[in-house]
Amino acid sequence: MTVMPFRRGGPVWALAGLVAFGVSCADPQGTEPNSSAPTLAKGAGGGPSVAATNPSYGDQGSVSLDVHVLGSGFDPGSRASWEKSGVPYAKITVNRTTFVSSGELVANITIASDAVVDFYDVAVYAVGGKKGIGTELFEVTTATVIGDVGGVTDAFGISGLGQVVGTTGAGAFFWDPLVGTMEIVDPTAAAFTIDRAGNTVLGRDDPAGVPAVWTRSGSTWQLQALPDLGLGGAVRGAASDPVTGAATVAVGWVQSQVRRTPAKWTLVGGGWAIDTLHLPVGPGNGLGQDANALGMIVGFDGTGCCYALYYDPAGVGQTLPRINGTASTAWAITEDGLSVVGGSNGRAVIWTRSSSNVPWTGQPTPLEDPAKMCGGKGGHTGTSVAQDINAAGTIVGLSCDEAVAWRRSSGGYTRISLGGIGNHCIHGCRARAINDAGRAAGTASDVAVYWSGF
Repeated sequence: MTVMPFRRGGPVWALAGLVAFGVSCADPQGTEPNSSAPTLAKGAGGGPSVAATNPSYGDQGSVSLDVHVLGSGFDPGSRASWEKSGVPYAKITVNRTTFVSSGELVANITIASDAVVDFYDVAVYAVGGKKGIGTELFEVTTATVIGDVGGVTDAFGISGLGQVVGTTGAGAFFWDPLVGTMEIVDPTAAAFTIDRAGNTVLGRDDPAGVPAVWTRSGSTWQLQALPDLGLGGAVRGAASDPVTGAATVAVGWVQSQVRRTPAKWTLVGGGWAIDTLHLPVGPGNGLGQDANALGMIVGFDGTGCCYALYYDPAGVGQTLPRINGTASTAWAITEDGLSVVGGSNGRAVIWTRSSSNVPWTGQPTPLEDPAKMCGGKGGHTGTSVAQDINAAGTIVGLSCDEAVAWRRSSGGYTRISLGGIGNHCIHGCRARAINDAGRAAGTASDVAVYWSGF
């Protein structure tokens, strides 16, 4: 077991390109500056310019957060302001502005707990009234960085207690919000899910590439390889006992001679028994993605294509109805078996039925129309997908390359932006898992994150 130190905000990135503006940076904080190109504005006669902030994001409810404002043309009387459309934003209060140099100020700010998750302009007013604006240089977010050990870090699962598992270049990891350190479960493995109690991690053991589970024993994790067809596989989802929260069913895939086949493992005594599932469609792969305690399973027949799959407790499979016959995926099912979430026709959708004893017949309901919301604007793709749903019916996923949640409302579903880590999600943000307490986990621009308070 390896314990990695937790650092809020990850590594301090070099402020590349700021030398051109004559910028110096005294005592930078340990968070990432905005890596997207800033939009600069100068006042008449060469007033101040604002190039970057460090940190470039802050949590809702942050009190007395010091933010380094970097640029040029600052004077000892300069003051900073957080604004939208040229107007100071009332829920981000600048308590004081401290002059460091002509290229750096330190603004101490307080962010209201109900400040809107969004990007904000940072303006600097010089003593003579000249103003410089850095467009969308600071983000209000609910994201907490889990860690960045080993390069790209992805979070895939969350327990009922908010513990998160995922995969990094250093192996499969486990993270507890009460401890705040990234713990490496296995340096040659990938973790994709965790049981509700937080004691069993499930995924794939490498380099053999076999489905596996890890169970905590004291301060270490004990590996148990699961049966396959001799050619490897992986666990992608699990169902937990309603009382104990322990994993009782695992689902995923195993490799056969010709394809990936959906698989189900059931805990029997101290071992796991495997059942392979018959694909209800023609030749192709099959992947199990989620299961509930009733024994229902959902998944799809290929990565992003083409059919969303459902299996009843007896293992009988069905393809879920698709919007206009387009590619569909099913990512999660509720414990009562009445709702499934996923994607169809490039949209995040939910399938619903009135009883767990009837087949799925109606087309899924889109949660939004992402093409109208983003449509490629700013480089974002006009697509969305729902990846998990909790007992309250709150759904999380991806929309326009952003991590989002959808809540039930009178008009259907209300979209909530969860925020990233101050970089416009240049490599995409995605919420992959949510627990019944409303805590979520996923990825923001190649870094694993944890969201709370939405």
